[in-house]
Amino acid sequence: MRILYFSDIPIRRNSFGGPVVLHRLLSSLPASELQVISTNMFDLAPGEEEIPANIWHYPLIRLIRTRLSGWYNLLMLALSPMLFRRLGRNIRLLKPDLIVTVSHGYAYFAAAFWARRMKVPYVIIHHDVYATTFVKPAFAKNWINGRFAEAYQGAACNFCVSPYLTAYYSGLFNGRAITLFPGREDRSVAPHRLNKLPTEGLTLGYFGSINSEELLDDFVALANMISAGGHRIHLVGPVTDNQLNRRGLRVQNIICHPRMAQADLEKFVSENIDALLIVQESHAIFREHVSVNFPSKLVEYTRFQLPVIVFAPGYASASKFAAEYPEALIAISSPAEDQEVWSVMTYLLDSELRQRLGQRVGELGERLFDSSVVRDVFLTGIKRS
Repeated sequence: MRILYFSDIPIRRNSFGGPVVLHRLLSSLPASELQVISTNMFDLAPGEEEIPANIWHYPLIRLIRTRLSGWYNLLMLALSPMLFRRLGRNIRLLKPDLIVTVSHGYAYFAAAFWARRMKVPYVIIHHDVYATTFVKPAFAKNWINGRFAEAYQGAACNFCVSPYLTAYYSGLFNGRAITLFPGREDRSVAPHRLNKLPTEGLTLGYFGSINSEELLDDFVALANMISAGGHRIHLVGPVTDNQLNRRGLRVQNIICHPRMAQADLEKFVSENIDALLIVQESHAIFREHVSVNFPSKLVEYTRFQLPVIVFAPGYASASKFAAEYPEALIAISSPAEDQEVWSVMTYLLDSELRQRLGQRVGELGERLFDSSVVRDVFLTGIKRS
């Protein structure tokens, strides 16, 4: 089967979020069967073992990072099939038996357009509620939703990365979705601190992007609450001390680190972290988004065999997931009272308890997120297409 991956989301091994998840998923396919067309929407450095790709360049792409982003997004969505018209001949020459795309950006609509034009089945991977992933003029919402519905319903198969997103879209489109969890790296990382009694409080770890000031506010709120017990958070990602101070951090118990190479991150977490942290926005404007998406950090965290604390509203996907697996995950509903947070931190001071929780987290990851399990779901879905 000749498969064409056609999307704005690049495929990168040494990256984060969607690109690395896609690499794990698609790298299992024989190289002779996979062709890739991606775009310049995301300016990522090339990763190791990157799957070769043809890169399409959008005009004036820098505008998506300006005040004109809403209008630029609308224009690109409207023109996407036309913009990719020159690629039509190349796509026909590839003679794909199946087109795979991701519902993000603009190439997604072009992929669906060309698949229908060529009478080739296509499948879509959904990471988020599409309408929440970009800025657009308010008057265009119904038009964009209509375009999305047309592409969704025309797909041979729709994969959603969380059961909550599957339920959301199945409710809208009569059950036409399959849950495809993100896959994790095959290697587990042995923790070194689980059997040690913290002498100066617990050290929590978080690594990844913080894409909103509201999420930063939730981090600061948690850090302020745990500071009295001498607990701290190591945050690996693009955040600065000045940002934290501006958001109201009272005690310097969030330690910021730049992004690390995978091997360095594994060593750092193994030697320094007592428990890992997932935070989702508590602000009402993010409710639709956080209620159905799936924090890919949870998938990565299971490799470290450490306790995982979820700090999120009760309706958030991570909180709902923790409620389904209470034997492995600890949830604190945000916004939280100090006493609730202190109780959890005191509970986790028990090193034997942390060992048990870490083991259960690792077992959960093997059961749900193992790369072979995820690939089997994906391959079964596309074969049925």
